[in-house]
Amino acid sequence: MPPPSRQKLKERLAAAQTRQDLEPLLEEVNHQLKNRSDSTQLIHIRASIHTRMQQFGKAINDYRKILELDRDDKTAQQHIEQLQTILRYSANDIYANPNTNLDPWLE
Repeated sequence: MPPPSRQKLKERLAAAQTRQDLEPLLEEVNHQLKNRSDSTQLIHIRASIHTRMQQFGKAINDYRKILELDRDDKTAQQHIEQLQTILRYSANDIYANPNTNLDPWLE
């Protein structure tokens, strides 16, 4: 049985609703990447899966791999910037470095 086309994988990704839908898709993409590790299309799909699963570090690593293979991939660069912004804001712990003198809710 031949592996599903990239278009079918994209359709399944778009239809996925839960993490349980994404996990088998991720396994399938990883399996295909064993034979085609230089396929930027497959790596894009895997990065999208990682993003949907909120595994942002893995997604960034995938997008960086894409840029190693194709320096001109603007989509990968844009996604890296977006994910880094998400990580910057989600990792901001207000209790780790409170600025109580300037917090507006304390006035």
